[in-house]
Formats: sequence, C-alpha cells, structure tokens
Amino acid sequence: MGTRRYRFRGSGVMVALAMVLATVGLVAPPAISTPGVDDYPSQLKNAGRDALVDPWLFYNRECTSFTAWRLNHDNWGLPYGSQRQFWNYYKNQHWGNANHWATAARAAGIRVDDTPAVGAVAYWMSGSFGHVAWVRDFTSRTVTIEEYNYVVYGGYSTRTLTVGASNYPTGFIHVRDLRNVRRPTISGTPQVGSALTAAKGTWHLPGATYSYQWLADGTAVSGATGTTFTPTAAQVGDQISVRVTGTLTGIDPITATSVATAAVVPNTITSTAPPTISGTAQVGSTLTAAPGQWSMSGATYAYQWTADGADIPNATAQTLSLTPDLVDELVTVKVTASATGFQSSTVESAPAGPVAYGTMTNTAAPAVQGTPQLGTTLTASPGQWSVSGASYTYQWLADGARVDGATQPSFVPDATQLGKRLAVAVRATARGYTDQVATSPASDAVAAGTIDVASGPSVRGRAVVGYALRGDAGQVDTPGVQETWQWLRDGVAMAGQTGATYTPVRADIGHRFSVQVTLSRPDFQTRQETAAATAPVRVTPWLTARQTVGSGTVTLDIAVGARGAPTATGRVHLLLGSQLVRRPLLTDGVATVTVRRLPRGWHTFHLQYLGDHLHTTKSVTLRVWVPR
Repeated sequence: MGTRRYRFRGSGVMVALAMVLATVGLVAPPAISTPGVDDYPSQLKNAGRDALVDPWLFYNRECTSFTAWRLNHDNWGLPYGSQRQFWNYYKNQHWGNANHWATAARAAGIRVDDTPAVGAVAYWMSGSFGHVAWVRDFTSRTVTIEEYNYVVYGGYSTRTLTVGASNYPTGFIHVRDLRNVRRPTISGTPQVGSALTAAKGTWHLPGATYSYQWLADGTAVSGATGTTFTPTAAQVGDQISVRVTGTLTGIDPITATSVATAAVVPNTITSTAPPTISGTAQVGSTLTAAPGQWSMSGATYAYQWTADGADIPNATAQTLSLTPDLVDELVTVKVTASATGFQSSTVESAPAGPVAYGTMTNTAAPAVQGTPQLGTTLTASPGQWSVSGASYTYQWLADGARVDGATQPSFVPDATQLGKRLAVAVRATARGYTDQVATSPASDAVAAGTIDVASGPSVRGRAVVGYALRGDAGQVDTPGVQETWQWLRDGVAMAGQTGATYTPVRADIGHRFSVQVTLSRPDFQTRQETAAATAPVRVTPWLTARQTVGSGTVTLDIAVGARGAPTATGRVHLLLGSQLVRRPLLTDGVATVTVRRLPRGWHTFHLQYLGDHLHTTKSVTLRVWVPR
C-alpha cells in the first residue's frame, strides 16, 4: 500500500531525511533493474517495512517506493544511488500516498487516463491509502503489473488483470512511458542504387538494444536488417520506410516506424527512333501509334495523344478514334517508355493531319409511317445512319415533287395530295461530317379522309310545347367539316325540319324527337350521326281554382288541362302559407278540396300541380277573405 506512517511538515522534513538517508546509504554500488524480477534494491528490501525512507522520499517496501524505483531505474535508466528523476516532490507536487498520485500528476500537467502503456503507473483509489504499480505489459483485454506490498505483505508480486474486473486499475499515470519518443528517420535519395541510412530516433527505453527492418510500401524487404539499405529495381515506385525495434529484457519489444520516403526513382531509358502514326486523318477513322525504338528491349509503353499541342483527355490508348472536335487540327502521339529499374522517358511523334471532315452514310432508309389518307397524320422515320447523334431535317414529297412548307417530321395530306404517293427526304447533319440526304420509299396513293368524331350529337332543351330544342353536333376532331341537320319524330324524318333547332307544337305532345347530323368535307367520306331521342313532348297546362267561402271554411274546385292534350292526371299540392294541407288526386282533370276551421281574415293558398308524363308542373296563388 502507499506511504502511511509519517507526516512531515516544514523544515522538519530535512532533519528527518538527513538521518534516514544516512542509514540507507545513497552511495551504494549501482544496481541494474530487470522488469519481471524482484530486483528492488537489497538495502531497502532487507530492512523492516517502513523502517527507511528511500532515495525518492517514500517509505521502503511500500508500493510507492517500488514504483518510484521502477520509474527512475527502468523509465529513466538511473542506477540506484545516483541522481534521481521521479521523487515525492516531482515537478513541485507532493505525491505522498498512492491515492494522491493521480491528483499530483494532473496538477503537474502529466497525462492521466484509462489507457495502459508499458512503463505507465497503474493506480487504484480504493482503501485508505490507495495503491500504485508499474505496468510491464498490456493487451486490448489485460494489463500485467509489478507491485509491492499488495499480494505479499511488504513484498514483490506480479499480476495480470482483466479489463472490466473489479481489481482492474482505476486509471494510468503517464510519467515517462517506455516508448519511442521521436520516430526513426531516413536520410538519402530514394533511387535505385543509392544507399539510404536509418537513424533510430529518440526512445524512453534505457538499456535497450535496437534492430532494424526496412519496408517497401509497408512490406518487409527480405534480408534488409541493417542501418543502411540500397533500393533495387524491385522497389521502383515503392515508398521506403524503416521499422526499429527496441528490445529490453522483461518487456515485450517496442517498435517504431519512420515516415516513408517518396517513391523510389529508377534510372533513365532513352529513345533511339521517334514514334510514328499510321492511318487516315479523317473524322471517323482510327489512327494507330508505333512506339518507335528505345535504348533497351523489354520496355513497356504508355501513350498520350495531342491535338494542336494540347493533350486530348482520356486519349491514352495505342489507337485514337478521330472525333468531330479534332477537325482541322494536327494530331501527334507522345510515347512514354518504362522499364524496371529505369527512369521513364517521353518522346513525341511527327504530326498527322490536319484532320478532314468525315463521311456519313445511310445504313437503313427513311420511312413514311401511318396511313396515307386525307386528314391523317403521317410521321417520318429518319432511318439509320453510320454516325450516332446526328440531327435531321425533313422535306415531304408528293409524286416526287416537293410539298411547299412540309418540313416537319409529321405531315397531314390535304386535297392537293389526293391520289398521290408520298415520300420524305431526310438530310442528316453531324458535327465533323459532311451532310447526307436519303429518301424513303413512296407510300400508297393518298385516299379520301375519314372524319373523326370524339363525341356524338345530342339534343338540348326542354321537350315541351313552345320551347325550342337545339341540336348539338358533339366534338368533331377533323377540321373544316360542314354540318347539316335533319329532325326526327319518333325516328322518322320530318319534312322541311333541317335547321339546328325545332320547337314542338301541340300536335307533338307525347312524341319523342332526335336530330340526325350529316358531317361532310371535300375529299372526305361523309359521316352521319344521330342523337339520342328526347323524353315525350309535354305541354304546360292551365290551373284554375273556383273558390266557395263560408264561415271559417274555404272550398276550392280545381281544374287542370291543356288544349289539344289528353286529360291531366296526378296530384295537386295545396299549401296554406308554407304548410302542406291537402294533396288531392285529379279525376278527369278536376279535384275538390275543403279547408275548415280557418280564422277570420285573409289567407294565401298555393296550388302546385306536380305534372304527369304529358303535362308539366303548374302553380297558382290565391288570396281569400274568410269571414267569421
């Protein structure tokens, strides 16, 4: 456990320390510490526990004394009895008992965290004085420590603790971890045949020995374990680094790797004959590069095509397809030769060109799609061409002659093309190519058109004597169509009734009417459409009410009828004010109703005839004086 027996204050510390240190003997022969072995100095180990104050001002055989021993002699490499680095007042902080070390470390600006490291101080806050130990090894799940005065009273022990276990340290104090402080460095030029030299860097690992392993792109180079390394052709393009391993008895080896060099540069290869270009310098054609001759065999070649001196993006194959944007430009190819162990070299060919316009061909003829008929839309298919992405213009032909203004992809024949055969001439245009024209085969002769109707005719209006019925031709999609009318009575044509309207007369009562529309246009087939018939024609009747008034009583004799019409049937509603009081049924067109218990005064009666299949509705209002 931690220091717990003495409490020094003020100058008394110096007096007590002077007496104790004389007993300890600071000038004893040096001792060499070994992690994993109880090499705590015999002067301190053989005295009674807490009988001495050690050179670092902690009580002997305590956890604090042993940890201070490890820090000074393993982390700083100081022999026992020499000058000290870590002690009880390190960095002007009083470290004291183990449970105060983390606080003192933070006050001194020393990192305290949950991350173990070899040579770090593990601490626990449990108990009255806490506990500290020295970290010898760790993994992602365990930490191995050396300690005093825990498992063995006043003695040495080592333990491996598991992360998350109840005895796992509270945290770790990083006073001076055993580690690489400044990574190794490499001097020299990374080039085949040039020696590189490694410096091991700066380490907190006293007494360690160091070994070297050279790496090429992170992979160990077999046999390259000295302080120098000379790259060969096998490392061309690789970045070289060196991994230094510090080895110290009792702890796992610690490694550090230098920053990688730039890629290893090879030697130089030279051209003995420049590249050449074969092929026709014309849009749509392909040029091929020959790499020329070079100072060594077995080289590999990379290509970059240029146009008027500028690199063509992504043009890095041995061949180049000439595109429209290269018209009138001079084309060259730059060839870069590479070989293992040699510096690449680039040489440019003589120019080809200037690049001429390409020739476009029609590979499938244009076509006229659709039925050649007046009023029907025909569509031109441009056919297929040797160049993708071409644009097209159109000229329609009738019996081989141009149709003025017919230059769209679609065409609607009119009367002037009736009986003629239609074709379309297509002009294809593409950037970098000369225009080409191809003509479709002729269609069949243009036939008379068909009038298109989206919706048929109808009759609008009331089928009532004296009210006009109006014919509606519906929706006719074909333009320029003329309409003629014929009214039908019960499906039979009516002589002389060829207008757009017809007004029923009394003789029409009970009959149904419809209208037949004839659609015509020159050079089109005539079309007839018939509207649905109306309901039977009705007549608006007269409505009379003869009144007989008595004391509190009104009797109405109601009559409904119309000249030239059958007898009215149905009911009459009688309302007093807004209240329905009677609904008599007509018999032979008449009905009688009596309203009783009426108070003295004026009363307003509303008569509403509801109509039947030959009579419309009818209403009348009466104002009647009723005496007492």
